Parts: sequence; structure tokens; C-alpha cells
Amino acid sequence: SNKSKVSIWFALGLTAYALYEIFEWIIAIATNSGADFVSMQGDIWDAQKDMLFALFGATIILIFFQKTHDSSLKSYNLIV
Repeated sequence: SNKSKVSIWFALGLTAYALYEIFEWIIAIATNSGADFVSMQGDIWDAQKDMLFALFGATIILIFFQKTHDSSLKSYNLIV
């Protein structure tokens, strides 16, 4: 159903965002470019804040779409 697809795409989106932040961090270390590469704009906690807000967004979405999320997991036999 479309509602279960929303949950799947939501999870994939959050995962992709986390992977992007990790990739950005690895490249900054590997190239020794630091803040210039990651566009931190003087904020050393930029990546952590980005991930925190992504987590907040994910949590809020799950609160509003809990039934859809649970039915999606049930359809894939991931929960009983």
C-alpha cells in the first residue's frame, strides 16, 4: 500500500542522510580540508546538529504515522 511505502521511503531517506554526513566527514579527514569541505560556516557541531534535527524529524513523523509504520513492518514480518 502507499502508506507502507511512506514508511520505507522515510527510513531510507534518514539512512541516506546519515550516510551523507558520514561520507562528508570521511572526505574532510582524508583530504585534510576540514571546515572548507563540509561548509560548517564556523560551527564545529554542524554535522551533529544536522543529524539531531533529522532524528527529531524522524521521531515526529513516526508519532504521526505510527499505525502506518507498524502495518508496514507487519507486512514484511518484521514484528509480530
